[in-house]
Amino acid sequence: SQGASTKIRFLDGDYTINSELTLASSITFEGTGNVYLFVTSQGLLRYDTTSIGVSNKATFKDINISFISTNNDNEDMIGAFENFELTFENCTIAKRTTYQSIWRLFLNCTVKMINTDVDITMPNSGFGAPYDCFWVFGESTVELLNTHIWFTGKNPVNNGVFYDSKGTMTGGWITNTKKDTSNHGKSYILHSSPITFLGTQIRCREFAQDWNTYTSNGLRPSLDSCKIEILDGGTFAC
Repeated sequence: SQGASTKIRFLDGDYTINSELTLASSITFEGTGNVYLFVTSQGLLRYDTTSIGVSNKATFKDINISFISTNNDNEDMIGAFENFELTFENCTIAKRTTYQSIWRLFLNCTVKMINTDVDITMPNSGFGAPYDCFWVFGESTVELLNTHIWFTGKNPVNNGVFYDSKGTMTGGWITNTKKDTSNHGKSYILHSSPITFLGTQIRCREFAQDWNTYTSNGLRPSLDSCKIEILDGGTFAC
């Protein structure tokens, strides 16, 4: 019923989702670890803030989500998940992109991740659109516990994990190998985001951290008991 909480349990297997989902209530999607959701649409959960009678809350447990389309929306600043309150526990999320427009995986979301992997595959070339940017969390609030975020592909254009976001990351890895050694662009791990990293391991070709004092709450990001490894040809800047 509307406003109630619903649980959908998946048996082991592969499932295809070919359009965005509209939720009538808060829903928990629960699998067994051997459940694979293949999403062919650009977005999965996007909440229209003017909507009445729909929910913007969802939880995923023990589920693997793969966005199999390599195309992005051509719109400005949009995400696969948008305006949602989301929890992921023991999940994997994979996205491959052809790098069009200013794109985020999560935009204007509140996200909690526990024991979850996020895998982003970039093309090996860029400069194909006026704004070639990809960020995992954009304008979002995040709490990440033992979460691993991976970038692969040697794309030379700006992208990273956090953009104008806030929250904490405890444990886990941020592994970004996408930047090429010709030194094009910057490989931002964090931009304008008061994120607290606790015991996080960061491995990248270029680390650029924006210690921005003009964030909305005036807080700066911090690194505590972290390990940062800069790969060949890279730089560290903050």
